[in-house]
Amino acid sequence: MIKISILFFDLESELIKNFPDIKIYSIGYKTPESEVEILREWEKTEEKIIDIFLEVIENLPDKSRLVGYNILAFDIPLIIHKAINLGVRAPSDVQSIFFHNLYKVDLCQCVLPTNRYYMRSQKSLEKRLGIETKGCDGKEIPFHYEQGNYDEIELHNKEDVLSTEKIYNYLLDNPYNPFKII
Repeated sequence: MIKISILFFDLESELIKNFPDIKIYSIGYKTPESEVEILREWEKTEEKIIDIFLEVIENLPDKSRLVGYNILAFDIPLIIHKAINLGVRAPSDVQSIFFHNLYKVDLCQCVLPTNRYYMRSQKSLEKRLGIETKGCDGKEIPFHYEQGNYDEIELHNKEDVLSTEKIYNYLLDNPYNPFKII
């Protein structure tokens, strides 16, 4: 029997503007068995935290699941773009990491039918499921970065990763009915 490994992750960044110019502040990740690890741009560099995260993904067993919220539309494309444009990895290396024997589970995509195919934020889904989180609103992250309030960014990143795991487990534990609005 194949052991399936799961990696939950989330990144914090500037607000969406010109996609190539978005700066990644932190990347948080965990497995079901581990605590949340946070890679911090303010302690290393953007290039270094991307490289470390790519190494984490590379070391996952084949057929692992990479789980996040809106990762197919934002997180993964941003990491790929930044890794290539910042010279962290060659395009073929980055492509191999994300698109070879790795399943991507985007929880935002999973719940679209329950939202009448309207894309909602992770926070709105947390409220609907009764998942309580601590910390600031994601829209405040750039302000906290500019002010050097890195603890707020870390807390938000950690809470988003933990919430991602809770949402994933909720969807596994509850029979899925795409016509039922949760």
